Parts: sequence; structure tokens; C-alpha cells
Amino acid sequence: MVLFQGLKRHLQNLNTNKNSQSFGIYPIKVAADLLGTKENQSFVRNVKSLIKFSRCFDDLYLPAIEKFAEFVQNIPEDQRDFFGQQAEFLTHGLERASRTVSLCLAYFFPEKTDFSNISEHDALWIYATFTAALFLDV
Repeated sequence: MVLFQGLKRHLQNLNTNKNSQSFGIYPIKVAADLLGTKENQSFVRNVKSLIKFSRCFDDLYLPAIEKFAEFVQNIPEDQRDFFGQQAEFLTHGLERASRTVSLCLAYFFPEKTDFSNISEHDALWIYATFTAALFLDV
């Protein structure tokens, strides 16, 4: 472990250095900061409103969203989003995952108005499609 000795201290110095961005080094942010933008909050609220069962959202969906946000940080997206605008990797992933849940529920469960009426098996499949859409291109 001698190889990594002092690495944490060095990273903290880089994160607190205001001029680090001029060297191409950006501070590591926590999920709350990354998801705090108006656009990202909109996508998170949309997923939560589609789930309509807060425990399922809090236990499964939100941790996946937070881990994704902390993993991709503010990486710029190479491709343009659905409307031809340049977007960050995080925003694009949240938009794609939000649309996937919406389409999945509308297509496979059009008669179900509440997520709690969906079987546990089907709820896991919806979660699997959500995470696949969220982590696509990672």
C-alpha cells in the first residue's frame, strides 16, 4: 500500500486549489451538488413521479442515480442530445433513463395507474431497464 501513500492528501490539495481547472483537473463533486441543477432535478422528479412508490424509489432508483452522478461527474457528452444541444453525460443519462421508465410503464402497463399495483417481478424488470438506460455508454 506504499504505492498510494499520500494520494488522498494530494487529491484534497487538487480539489481545494482554485487554479486546478486551468490544468485540466476538476474538483470531485458529491451527488447532491451534481444533481442540484434545475434540469437534473427535473429528470429525478420525473422518475420519482412515475414510480409513485417512494420506498422503491428511495431504496433502488435514487442510489443508482447518485452513484451514476458521482461516477460520471461533469464529463461533457460527445454526442448531441435529443434536441441537438450539447449536454453533459450526466444530464443525457438522466434524460434517457427518465424516458425509458416512462415508455416502459406506458407500453407494458397502460392500465396500471400506480406502481405499487405492479408485481415484484415486473417492478424488477422496470428497474433493470432503468439502470440499463442510465448506465448506457459507461
